[in-house]
Amino acid sequence: MADATVQPMTFEEVLSAASKENFDILIAQTTKKGSLLSNKISNLHIWLPKATFMVAQHNEWGKGAKALDFRSDPFFRLTWESRSVFDKIFETKINNQHNLVNHLMATKTISDTLQKVVASYYELALAQKKCELSNTFTKVAASRLKIEEKKLRLGLVSKINYLNADLALKEANLALLEEQEVLKEKRRNLNLTLGRPLNEAILVQSTIPVEPMWDMDGVTPEKVVDLEAAIQAKKVAIAATELTRAKSYLLSCLSLSSDFSANRYIYNLQDKKWLIHPSKGLVNIGVSIDLGGLLLMPAAIKKARLGLNNETFKLSSRP
Repeated sequence: MADATVQPMTFEEVLSAASKENFDILIAQTTKKGSLLSNKISNLHIWLPKATFMVAQHNEWGKGAKALDFRSDPFFRLTWESRSVFDKIFETKINNQHNLVNHLMATKTISDTLQKVVASYYELALAQKKCELSNTFTKVAASRLKIEEKKLRLGLVSKINYLNADLALKEANLALLEEQEVLKEKRRNLNLTLGRPLNEAILVQSTIPVEPMWDMDGVTPEKVVDLEAAIQAKKVAIAATELTRAKSYLLSCLSLSSDFSANRYIYNLQDKKWLIHPSKGLVNIGVSIDLGGLLLMPAAIKKARLGLNNETFKLSSRP
């Protein structure tokens, strides 16, 4: 039996402890956060342009027809380049769709685990009730045996009545031992779901209906839905995006680039003043085609279509 000093845990306390201590829930939450961070970093690398920065100085003396000039050319240049703009759009969309899948998978793991916790909670509560009831039956059987023993001494009943009472007490003791073993097992199961030592003393409030009655909407913030179907639907959406991406290969050949150069300075010794040339900026829009990728475009489309058909079949074949 559990230590009498152990306070029974309420249903809400058990759920709160599970959300903080259960290893499966903690791993699911950590994996979700890691995946989201990884995709954020990936999106940053996707859109972060390739930039080149150069600083140099070139000085030159020149003599014109009427003046002696000193020209200073600071080579300050910033080049920005971003290739495959449309491909980056598709890749970013796929990463965001994977974020939704990871969120749903974590939700499913947490929901499944909490349902196990709920079942373990009610099983332990029921085992406590049965154990208490068996203990009461044992006390009643012991009292009856004492009464039958006194009656037997006074000659009020036959020895058969005494033996029947003795047998009833033994049966009650045996039933109590069995219920105590079941109680230990159910306590270990709940400790296991809570991530605690298996033999740790634990009690739950047993003043509950024998039949489990709970609202699963209160177990998780999300509504109870078919999470497996929702996850598969998101995988179908990812496969559809992959197919659209394969079909749009030619759009992915579009690239953007820009070039910025600093001012040029010329000092006129005769007029004793600096002449500033305007800065130069250039934006280029180009098209670069990978011939190998272009030749393999039909095969890539076919592969993406097969992937979409496969994911769609998995969704439609669900019971």
